[in-house]
Amino acid sequence: MRTTAAALATVVASLWIGAGSALATTGATNIRRAPRYAIAHSVIDGYLGRYRTGPQAPKSRVITSDILITIDSRGFAEGGIAIIGYDSRGNEQQVLLTLYDFHEVSGNIIANMVAPTGNPVYGHITFHHIGRSRGLSVLIRPILYAGVGPVAYRYLGGPSGAAAAKGQVAPRAEAETWHPGWGAIPAIVGRYHLLPRRSGSTSRRDQVTGGELTVFMRQVKPGKPRVPSGILHLETRTSSIVLYLTHFKSSGAQRTAIINGGAFIGPVIGAVRGTSVRLGQLAVTLMAAGIPTSTAQLIRFSVSAQP
Repeated sequence: MRTTAAALATVVASLWIGAGSALATTGATNIRRAPRYAIAHSVIDGYLGRYRTGPQAPKSRVITSDILITIDSRGFAEGGIAIIGYDSRGNEQQVLLTLYDFHEVSGNIIANMVAPTGNPVYGHITFHHIGRSRGLSVLIRPILYAGVGPVAYRYLGGPSGAAAAKGQVAPRAEAETWHPGWGAIPAIVGRYHLLPRRSGSTSRRDQVTGGELTVFMRQVKPGKPRVPSGILHLETRTSSIVLYLTHFKSSGAQRTAIINGGAFIGPVIGAVRGTSVRLGQLAVTLMAAGIPTSTAQLIRFSVSAQP
């Protein structure tokens, strides 16, 4: 049965207002290069914050969407966008992309929608304030992500967890509480094939059919030890989904990690739980909003996080 737009909007709202801070990162990310453009802080500071769509016009492809714009630890503007909407065939899709390379053109702010590494570029968004309000009018290109016209986003609050609409955003756990896990660090870093096990729901359009996990060490806070972080790319029968893994932990043969949507400090939308079968091989269960619960094997095929 197709999930209704109202139900999906309720799910996303509960995740974003109740589960943590917002999309994208405020620390060093996997985008190692500097932005291709320079944008003055006096300009971008007026756009920093968290934004969410309101009710959409009947012809809009957007069901619900969130944007975060923030400044990373190097002083560069970056952010993220999450869209749940319909493609040209009417199928529900989930898009999670990083926003980078912010620049100003004719009074509008433009940012590229990119993969977590900064490449490839999937498109761009153009936005400006609606009148004198903090709300944004956003044009998303290519149109397959949102439709032809601009999409209105309302302002929820600052990027660091200020009061949001009808609720408070729970503060994010500080980096000091992150516990590296999954065994010794050299034995976790690398790239893994995700091989799903057969399930009784193979006819489902959103069934996970494969994927790849990349685990690397990330600097979360200057002066603090690097912590394991992962980018999980899942393939389903109808779409491609990118999820972010943090808070890797281990206890004996047991392994767990938190799944974040949008980026490493995005909302907590699920978890990975599993068992270490042997070095570099795990049997896991994936549980996350927007995808069916899946059992799979993770098999490390490279000790390097680089392709």
